Parts: sequence; C-alpha cells; structure tokens
Amino acid sequence: MLRSAPAKRGKYLPHWIYLALLTVFSFALYWEVFTYNTFGPETALFYMANDGHSFRLTLQSYTYMTLMWYRPTGFAIPYWVIEQFFSWHNLVAWKLIHFCTVIAVGFAIYWLVVRCLGGSQMAGLLSAVYFIAQPSLYAAVMEVAGFDFLHILLTVLCVGTYLLGTRATGRRSLMLTALSWLLFLVAITAKEMALATPGYLLLAVILVTVFERKDEPAGLLIRRELLRLLPFFALLPAYYFIHIAKIPAGTFEASGPYRATAHWGMIL
Repeated sequence: MLRSAPAKRGKYLPHWIYLALLTVFSFALYWEVFTYNTFGPETALFYMANDGHSFRLTLQSYTYMTLMWYRPTGFAIPYWVIEQFFSWHNLVAWKLIHFCTVIAVGFAIYWLVVRCLGGSQMAGLLSAVYFIAQPSLYAAVMEVAGFDFLHILLTVLCVGTYLLGTRATGRRSLMLTALSWLLFLVAITAKEMALATPGYLLLAVILVTVFERKDEPAGLLIRRELLRLLPFFALLPAYYFIHIAKIPAGTFEASGPYRATAHWGMIL
C-alpha cells in the first residue's frame, strides 16, 4: 500500500530499509526492557483477571458495560491469545510481544506519513522515531503486560484509512470509510482515549479538502466529508449511553482524584 517517495538524486529506496532502521533503533533504545529482571506493577492484576479463561469467557468481557473501564480489546483478548503460547512466567516473551505492538505503531506512523499524507520516506522515519524516542513512552514500554499501544495502533490505521478515502471515489471510498469506522469502533474498546478520533478526523478533513483538493468546490467536498464523518460522531453518544451512563455513581471518586476530576495541577 506504500508508494515510494523520491530520495536524493531521484533514486528510490525500498521501504523495508527505513522500517529496518526503525526496528534496530527501537531495540537499541529499549534493550534494557529485556535485560532487567522485574515486571510491571499491573502484571499480577492482569494475571488474576485473565489467567485460565476460556475463549468464550474472554469474549464475555465485551458484554460487561457497567465496569469502570470498557477495554476488552486491550485488557482481555491479548492475554488470552498470548497465554496459549507462553507461560505467564516467561517475562521475556511477554515483554517482546508487548514491545512489538510499540514497533507496530511506529510502522503505522511511517505508513500514515508516507502513504496517506504524501510525505517523504525520511519524514515518515523521523515521525516514527519521534514517537518511539519520546520520554513519555519509556515508562509504558518498561511494563511487561500493559497493551496500551493497541488503541494507538488502531487509531493511526483508522486515520490513515479515512484519509485514503478522502482521495477515493465511489465504492472504494465507501469501503475505506467503512473500514476506518470499524477500526475506530475496535479502538474505543481498547481504550477510551480513542474517542477523540472523530474530532481529529474533522480537523484532518479540513486540512486535506480545503487546502489540498482543488478539483471540486470546497462546499461540496465539506458536505461529502461531513456525511462520511457522521457514523464516527454517532458512536460518541452511543458509547455514552451504552457504557458511561451505566457506570455506578461514585465509582471513579473511590479510585482516586485523578480519575474523578480534571485536576489541572496533576495534569500539568
């Protein structure tokens, strides 16, 4: 799906070279993850919640709508899958699989920049490196079993697929929009932060259609994109009534102030 961008002197470099560089850089930067002999603080929690569950019981986690968090795709499915192949005591295997989800996000960012936004291969590589190397990522990748990166991966793929649909027409545009919406739906079952995606898509649509597309009237393009965005925004109230409205009162207050209010001192 990637189209090569011209490198220096008019030559093309294979995409795998940039992705290989990103992979080597990632492992070199976080090699300590695989050498330190400890595990993340929530590993025992995930073990207690998922160990020994059947696939049917794991799928039932999608029906638990009244709990504090609705994250079955991030907090149940990965653990069932990995448990089929590796023991919970094999910390290196869990770390490696978790880290692969981090690298997958880097690959997705490269694809988003090069294929969907028309950037150069070097721009895609630097964007992915920025994501991998940012200091806030360190604490997350040092965890053994916290698949927080699945919602990021799904969101990036959702955005990229949607942007491809803005440049397509007819049935292809409809299919890309449907796939993007499906990725968004799964993303919000991985972590609720993905709920911000429709707002980001709206901003991206304005930038792409108004400043890039000159072949059609701006008003017609905007109406078309607003129609494509409607299913995404429709999921927001649905998520509220299906999940948030069913959470018992006082649930978040009992778990700490950072979950209960917008505490600006803690945010800053």
